[in-house]
Amino acid sequence: TPPAIAVAIALHEKGVAFDLAQHRWQDSAAALGAFAGQLEPFNSMEGEFPVLVDGSTAINDSYFILEFLDDRYLEPPLKPAGAYGQWQVQALARFFGERALPAVSSLGVASCFTPEQVPGLTQAASLTPERRDAWLAALDGEATEPVIEESGRKIGLLFDRLEHTLADSGGPWLLGTQFTLVDIEAFVLAHPFLAGQLPPVAVMPGMAVRDWHERISHRASVQAVLADIRPSFLPGPEHARWG
Repeated sequence: TPPAIAVAIALHEKGVAFDLAQHRWQDSAAALGAFAGQLEPFNSMEGEFPVLVDGSTAINDSYFILEFLDDRYLEPPLKPAGAYGQWQVQALARFFGERALPAVSSLGVASCFTPEQVPGLTQAASLTPERRDAWLAALDGEATEPVIEESGRKIGLLFDRLEHTLADSGGPWLLGTQFTLVDIEAFVLAHPFLAGQLPPVAVMPGMAVRDWHERISHRASVQAVLADIRPSFLPGPEHARWG
């Protein structure tokens, strides 16, 4: 899924060797159950993959994984050093996670997900009530027109935010001359539409975003990940009620 791809790109950027454990979506609940004794995944609001296992530590929520990696493996840095740059990272990460990612997940499930009833999947103890509702909707093929329309609107907001951020950055990346975590996060959300993996939305990106996407696509980390991983879309986080 896009969040897992973001983590893999960050690991490549850091030059950290890692093993990738992939699961069939039908086995998601059982696979999550393997982490039932881990404090960090247990405390996760969403209770979903990806999960990073580093020694005896297991953590999830892709943005927090990215921050963990940048603090754990210092070179090259993927966050700005200054206080304002740190705030920019947090503000963009919140926008990506609360507005864009639910929209990408909804459009991806509506376009690419093939429902298949799996006994016990939605009754698993490892699923939060929110995750259970999301899976039930996906398995029942409930892609309602209002959800699709709202998701398309939010992707338009994503492209507009990226366009304005790039115009203000003064550099080739979202925060200027330094390639950061927010470039990785934004790339995995925009890429399915620019690569034709998901249908176009009403508001597609302008030239600045397309050029930025092209620059990231040529990074060795991105090429290595996309050569090995086929993007997929599963029920994602709940749409934020505040819009």
